[in-house]
Amino acid sequence: MIVNSPAVLLACRAHGEGGAIITVFSQQQGVVSGLVRGGRKKRAELQAGNFGNIVWKRRLETQLGTIQWELLRNYSVPILEDIKRLQALQYAVEVLRLLLPEGESYFKLYEQTLDFLDSFLDDGFEKRLVFWELGLLMAVGYGLSLTEKDAVPCEQKTALAYVSPNTGRAVSLVVGADYKDKLLTLPHLFGGLKHEEEDDLMAAFSLTGFFIDRALQGKSVPTRKALLEAIF
Repeated sequence: MIVNSPAVLLACRAHGEGGAIITVFSQQQGVVSGLVRGGRKKRAELQAGNFGNIVWKRRLETQLGTIQWELLRNYSVPILEDIKRLQALQYAVEVLRLLLPEGESYFKLYEQTLDFLDSFLDDGFEKRLVFWELGLLMAVGYGLSLTEKDAVPCEQKTALAYVSPNTGRAVSLVVGADYKDKLLTLPHLFGGLKHEEEDDLMAAFSLTGFFIDRALQGKSVPTRKALLEAIF
């Protein structure tokens, strides 16, 4: 099998005398791993979060295979002194590596990920991050139902204010009144009630984080805690 595809580099580790094993999120094949010969000499290129093109080759499904890597865009260098953006980049690639199974294509999520990476130097990247997390949850089968159409039915048609931790469906003020201590807050960013901007952003991260933790099934993402500490 030979795969020639653009890809986002998710992880890199030294291997053998001078090689490296990299894991990438590719447009064509999803997450794949392979050996880069002479990879230790390419440390600057093989930074997690960088964007490039791969030629991935293997003869048998049981083989690791080899990868030829061509750097197309270095996302990490412009943000090396910006702790928030650097933590966000490290978190995004780590959670992709942990959540996505190898060999399955996620074309929409791949495009969403590139759009997100392209926004790193823009203001408000934190908001784009939580919307990217929503897309990630949708891709791995934990999509949230946050619109009035998909919310828990409410005869009074009151505003949406909560999210059920069991179903991921939005809940209105009236329906959730007696259970609000057991429900998650629906942030204004996602269609809920207005809050102070910082509180609303924190509520958004809390909501996506809750379901990402569920999807991870016990795996931890240390970079997410570091990211939140950097932002708040």
